[in-house]
Amino acid sequence: YVVGRGRPGTGTAVLVTGLAINVAANLVLIPRFGITGAAASSSISYGITAVLTLAVFRRLSGRGVVETLVLQRSDERELLSFFKRLPADERAMLKRDVTDPAVIAAWCAKIDIRKVMPLLAFDGPRIVGDASLHRNHGTAWSRHVAALRVTIDPEYRRWGVGRALIRTLLDVAEPDGVAIVDAEIMAEQRGAIAMFEDLGFTCIATLPQHVIDLNYHPHDLVVMSKTLIPVERLSPDAWKSTQEVDIGGGG
Repeated sequence: YVVGRGRPGTGTAVLVTGLAINVAANLVLIPRFGITGAAASSSISYGITAVLTLAVFRRLSGRGVVETLVLQRSDERELLSFFKRLPADERAMLKRDVTDPAVIAAWCAKIDIRKVMPLLAFDGPRIVGDASLHRNHGTAWSRHVAALRVTIDPEYRRWGVGRALIRTLLDVAEPDGVAIVDAEIMAEQRGAIAMFEDLGFTCIATLPQHVIDLNYHPHDLVVMSKTLIPVERLSPDAWKSTQEVDIGGGG
């Protein structure tokens, strides 16, 4: 977005600042905490970079923080326009008929960020990207797993909008206890698959003909996944010493 608005130097300055913070934090934290310090350094630099990027975006777009990030009821009309601008063959691959005003109205009326975190990217008043993180709070087995969905205006797909939205959602997911993030993509969507691979996702399954699109055409479904937190660290005993953990046995 920043490059597209003719401000490539600003974007570079933000990235260099994040790099400098990462190096400084590594020098302080790694000697004391080892690999945990390295992970903390990365989290700190990513977080500050995200905040700086948001500040630049706000300044260039003239939008407020909440408007920049989270879907609001007032976005209903523009969100419908956004989806209608998508090519018909791409809309057919989405799970819902996003040209139906009732579908968009329901999304905007039932916003619960504890279950679904919906983010929008704007170019002025125009929505150019939509992404959401879906939590499994009510599913005991998969409560540590979230699903990620993203759709980008075709005119903005070389601007890094999709990557920015995904990175923001990943930054939100990890502190909220999400260990694994999955994304389901049609096998034909090679550009989307490449983008997720660049962001550290790996293909964990290809399910033949598991999707029938809105035009009743079958497609193979590719499941991409990224681990944010090693699942074993989610155990209540993960941060206890060996002496504190009851490992069973007689006595």
